[in-house]
Amino acid sequence: MLRNESAESLDPQARAVSTVRALAEAAFDSGFADNPHAQAFQGALSTCPFRTTVTSEALMGKCGILAGELQRALSDTGLPTEMCISEDRQTTWHRSLRTVVDGVEVIIDPSIGQYVAGHNHVFVGTRAQLKQLILSPSTRLIHTNIADKGGFFQRTWGNKGQKVRN
Repeated sequence: MLRNESAESLDPQARAVSTVRALAEAAFDSGFADNPHAQAFQGALSTCPFRTTVTSEALMGKCGILAGELQRALSDTGLPTEMCISEDRQTTWHRSLRTVVDGVEVIIDPSIGQYVAGHNHVFVGTRAQLKQLILSPSTRLIHTNIADKGGFFQRTWGNKGQKVRN
């Protein structure tokens, strides 16, 4: 996308992702870490790779905390989200968020870097974009014993997120 293009000139999918990215950045900037377990991530998270200071190791086991705090902060911006959990909790136990903007499903995964080497920034994109990232030959999975990328994607994010029941 050219820097001077407005969100209105984008296709609906790109517009939805752009909207969610902007709201996520606003949520990070507004100080979403009221939770003492998430305070270490205050000012360290971003959807932009060059703005994040988080390591893969720091993200390990923090998916529930980060997704929960981000869900609350996004709600404060007016964006409702659903907390989703892995489809196959026998092999992968992971939480992420999903929302729908103008009919387009958008996945928000603040701790994807615990599984994808070099992707320590918050993932915001469609399920198809997430699957493309995971299946890419250049993507290296870490901290998992699941070698099959397609199987890992299915177990972790699946064809649809399983909404966490309250």
